Amino acid sequence: MINIIYYVKITLNYLSIKVIMMLWILLPSVLFGIVLGANDVANVFGPLTANGVLKYKKAIIFSSISVILGALLQGKAGTATIGTLAPLNDLTGSISLLTATIVVTFVNFLKIPVSTTQAIVGSIIGSAVFSSISLNIGKLQIIIISWILTPALSFIFGILFSKIFSLIFSHIKHIVTQNFLIKILSWIFLLYGAYSLGANNLGNIVGVLNKKFDFSILALIGGISISIGTIFFSKRATYNIGKKLIALTEFTAFLVVISATMTVWIYAMIGIPVSFSQSILGAMLGVSFANGMKAINKKVISKLVFTWVGTPTISFIISFFMNFLIN
Repeated sequence: MINIIYYVKITLNYLSIKVIMMLWILLPSVLFGIVLGANDVANVFGPLTANGVLKYKKAIIFSSISVILGALLQGKAGTATIGTLAPLNDLTGSISLLTATIVVTFVNFLKIPVSTTQAIVGSIIGSAVFSSISLNIGKLQIIIISWILTPALSFIFGILFSKIFSLIFSHIKHIVTQNFLIKILSWIFLLYGAYSLGANNLGNIVGVLNKKFDFSILALIGGISISIGTIFFSKRATYNIGKKLIALTEFTAFLVVISATMTVWIYAMIGIPVSFSQSILGAMLGVSFANGMKAINKKVISKLVFTWVGTPTISFIISFFMNFLIN
């Protein structure tokens, strides 16, 4: 009887240690997922809800569902990309996720949309450099190039879709019919945009854990975390992205969402996590250019550009020193 009690205690101690270790690994990922949901998903529906095309509460609910589906069905490629950037261990991986969470939260507090991809990549590099872990330079180069190409591609899509839909709508004479069509298309691309974001950005949240857990578990954890952030913490970012950058109409708002969504979906297909914030800015500028809009908030855009340059640098520095302090 004493032997049985002894072995039960040993087993419980072992299981409790395993649970604590698992929480230590997964909790930073969950926190980063919540922050990503608060920051990035708002970029999908921000232009639509802030300009009255769709209702905010309905948008966040359906976006949350689409994000989870995107993570589960098409998030594997992006997860593998971040996972092979550097072979981090449990400690350095957790530090990288915590650093990215801190940086994105701080920039969000300043009411500026930030690239979560840049935050996690900068953090991973900081951990790798401190620990003398070799980086996958080829993957890193592709990711960095995508930071330049993402807004450029969205800009092109913004011009292209503006021309296409302006031509289509010029043949629809009734305003009621036009508004109805805009609302239908907005719902379609809202769901598609949230799906694409879940597929593309899952890797940012769980990429460093790629070889430690089954992908379906990681996708579910990542998707639910993003949804929590979307539902409870996205309202501030929604207003910032939907109102402060460019004065959009209902027509131009859905053009922006279509253009940004197509860009992020393309990157999701090839497995390169990119920033929806960068994509939405490029789309806004493209739509603005195509429609002769002048009401661009240059001060806010300059802050965004400065933030996107500073985000990976700041993340690198903080990650490096967090590793230093903990070790």
